[in-house]
Amino acid sequence: MDGYIADTAVTVCLDPTKERLVRAAEEALNAALREVKPNVRISHVSSAIEKAIKAYGCKPISNLTGHSMDRYTIHSGTSIPNVSFHGLKKMKPEGAYAIEPFVTEGWASGVVVERPPVTIFRLLKPSAKGKKADRLVKVIYEHFRTLPFAERWLWKLVPRSRYEETWRELIANNVVMGYPVFVEKSGGPVAQFEHTVLVLEDRCIVTTLRD
Repeated sequence: MDGYIADTAVTVCLDPTKERLVRAAEEALNAALREVKPNVRISHVSSAIEKAIKAYGCKPISNLTGHSMDRYTIHSGTSIPNVSFHGLKKMKPEGAYAIEPFVTEGWASGVVVERPPVTIFRLLKPSAKGKKADRLVKVIYEHFRTLPFAERWLWKLVPRSRYEETWRELIANNVVMGYPVFVEKSGGPVAQFEHTVLVLEDRCIVTTLRD
């Protein structure tokens, strides 16, 4: 709302043999939330995540992390790894953080790689060369600012036949960046749960709790 972000995710499992991954991811999230408090070291939260995942015989995804968030900025600089590490950085009061454990099978590689297609994008620059390109950038900024958006949302706002070539130019010139699909490198299934936490001076508020 007004650029203030809530980031959340849930995994729905359609294969009973993969329910263990779902339970591991959800318990890892709960374990992390129990550790979150003002000025806690992020390394303590990460250790709780990895410990909970491994208790199920599963493996955390090491190259995906939780993150801090600012207004209109979904990833604002602080990472919350899903694996243990040594570090002194702390969760600051008045900060918003997304905690998101990703879990795969114990036999899997535990890393993700990029794969096509790309359907989610984000504006990187507030203007572009050429009137047509600049008009399209202004439409994107007016509706999405610097937050991610789906390509299909854009074509609901402007005629695709008139702007598709301009759209490709914006991507080629790095005015707009794309988010590729992530796939576990060894083909393992992945489960994820995520909540957003607002850390205050005296308490923490989970802003994405569902009934």
